[in-house]
Amino acid sequence: MSTPPRVLVVGAGAAGSAAAVRLARAGAVEVMVVGAEPRMPYNRTTVNKGLLAGAVADDDITLSDLDELPVQWLLGRRATALDAVRRSVKLDGGATINADAIVLATGAHPRTLPASVAPAIGDRVVSLRTAEDTHRLRHLHLRAYDQADHRRLAAPWRHRTSGTRQPGRPPLRRRTARR
Repeated sequence: MSTPPRVLVVGAGAAGSAAAVRLARAGAVEVMVVGAEPRMPYNRTTVNKGLLAGAVADDDITLSDLDELPVQWLLGRRATALDAVRRSVKLDGGATINADAIVLATGAHPRTLPASVAPAIGDRVVSLRTAEDTHRLRHLHLRAYDQADHRRLAAPWRHRTSGTRQPGRPPLRRRTARR
């Protein structure tokens, strides 16, 4: 009995996971997926909307039924080289995977600022592509909110929005337009 042909999918994002699902459901092939992120594929739209807002939990963004398919997931691994003639992919760490067919579905990466600008902005500019990016942005947002909340608690009369004066508090100063 011969071994089934091996298809290696490089990239575990939307395109890569969709290709792996189709190939696995079609049968008659061994499917392997290499993905740089250390987690199962997930819905990126939910990351940007639900996870960032705290409307969904981290486990809720993972695409369903992937672990039930006959697919070998090599997650947290990066493909570093492709040899099209030998039909092989070299991974970080030096391992090489040979395959009968290779699907390249590596996706896109956000463009970053030049290195000379990046240190000046620190954590004020955040790329939003992965679930990890979302967790980092949410943490920064909550930290900034907490700092603003502490300032408001220290001087609550400075942050009132109504024009009514509260007893024991200085009146709210209204800004007038200059002419």
